[in-house]
Amino acid sequence: MNCKNYLIFRTPKDLDLPDYKACLENSEFKWMLYGRQRFDIKRFLKKEDNSQKYSVFSSDGFFIGFVQFFYKGTNQVSFLGGIAPWLFNSGIGLKACVCILESLFKKEKMDVITGVYLYNLRSLKMLKAIGFVETSCGHEKVILKLEWSKFNNNTFNRRILDKIAYEIVEDV
Repeated sequence: MNCKNYLIFRTPKDLDLPDYKACLENSEFKWMLYGRQRFDIKRFLKKEDNSQKYSVFSSDGFFIGFVQFFYKGTNQVSFLGGIAPWLFNSGIGLKACVCILESLFKKEKMDVITGVYLYNLRSLKMLKAIGFVETSCGHEKVILKLEWSKFNNNTFNRRILDKIAYEIVEDV
């Protein structure tokens, strides 16, 4: 798998990709993303007018993961994303996340917010390395925020982007 070049596809809102289902049916993946909440794959895959979904593939066609942005107003977006379970702990999710966020910030100058369960140490470590900071913490979940200007000034992100390439494909 070529993980120096990524293809990021704007995903149809009514997506039904087998790779999505494989991720969303994996018990560790569901636990890290949804905790004790009841997960409904049909609800996740349904069309939402205030959101945009993207699928990430390596340049040689291997599925890496996905992200869904939910627009909360004029200057803020929240996101939910995940990497294929067979790529956990590989560093590929970090690179893909940096590419996706940079592509968002090239189009729109908005802050990004996400929530992560406290036991999801892998995601917390990755998001903090990218530049997310804690805004609040409950007994199960932490809310993190990334300001677009801090992402662009982050040396860590620049080093990653210098080593990889990506292409956004808006129309699938």
